[in-house]
Amino acid sequence: MSASEALSHPWLSMHTTRDNLPMRQSIELWGALRGFAGTSPLQKLVLTVAAFHLTPLQAGPNKELFNQIDMDRSGTISLSDLSRAIRDKNVSALNIDDAELHSVFNAVDVSRSSQINLTEFVAATLLLQPIQLDETHIRRVFNTLDTIGDERLTATSIKSLVGIDYDDEEVDLLITGADQDGYLTYDDVLHAWRCISLQSRC
Repeated sequence: MSASEALSHPWLSMHTTRDNLPMRQSIELWGALRGFAGTSPLQKLVLTVAAFHLTPLQAGPNKELFNQIDMDRSGTISLSDLSRAIRDKNVSALNIDDAELHSVFNAVDVSRSSQINLTEFVAATLLLQPIQLDETHIRRVFNTLDTIGDERLTATSIKSLVGIDYDDEEVDLLITGADQDGYLTYDDVLHAWRCISLQSRC
């Protein structure tokens, strides 16, 4: 029996909870997802790369929450999974309509796969956990994006990393939206992170 077959076995399914999240957790999760949806393209990219570099211990609580929502153990969260987790019993209290749910889901689905994968979810919920990302971690994020190694993030270097997740125009807008020089420096990335961590628009 494979791992996926074992996870879908009736005995295991019978012992797996399918309740939606508690009210408080739903409100916190929805707030985090909406916050991520409202960030700039550069901030989304920084959060995604930062999430990729988290240790298993740092990402543990976010992964556990992801697994609670991923009811069918597919390794991704669908729109219906997310709706069931935060809306089914809490819809009146959270006041989330279908249009907003779709909009936020699509913003978190950076890879445009119509599913939210673990890295995307961890990126979107990063600030739910008391994780202190110091400048060493942000430098690691920058170095990951700086594929050429010239201390400048250009459309070409970012495109070579993110691939099909962004088209050329979106990468250009990502850069010009943060800096008018046509490239991003470490200070630009650090500034974007500080704005996220302080939860301020700057």
